[in-house]
Amino acid sequence: MKVSVPVMDRSGLSSTVGQHFGKVPDYAIMDMESGTLSFLENTSEHRGGVGMPPELLAKAGVKVALTVDHPFTPLRHARYSAAMAIRAGMDERDALRAMTINAAQIAGVGDRVGSIEPGKDADLVVMTDHPFKLQADVEMTLIGGKVVFRK
Repeated sequence: MKVSVPVMDRSGLSSTVGQHFGKVPDYAIMDMESGTLSFLENTSEHRGGVGMPPELLAKAGVKVALTVDHPFTPLRHARYSAAMAIRAGMDERDALRAMTINAAQIAGVGDRVGSIEPGKDADLVVMTDHPFKLQADVEMTLIGGKVVFRK
């Protein structure tokens, strides 16, 4: 797995971590399997280029997860982060993965949650429309395969 950190310089493992993910000049990328460190220039629209950081990192092979800036933006609005990433050019399937299986794998729980497969926990949300559409509403929620909410 590749892990990325927004950095202000290319000083290796002692690089200064940036405060704003989109406005840093570079991203340090650590390949956890090989132990190699590389840097990716931030060519996103935040720095006068094209695209958004999640899209750039995904193209560089970094497993991307999307969330919100909680508590400033409530967690219940997390799907809007994916919708904004799609609007900025991220592939829709990559955005869905970033909200589900990628996030679960990064958190170390991908063997239990994050995708629909036999043997997993079966924590699911059923929506009335595509989950990234603003008009979509929760129809049903299952936890551990048991319905805990039904509209």
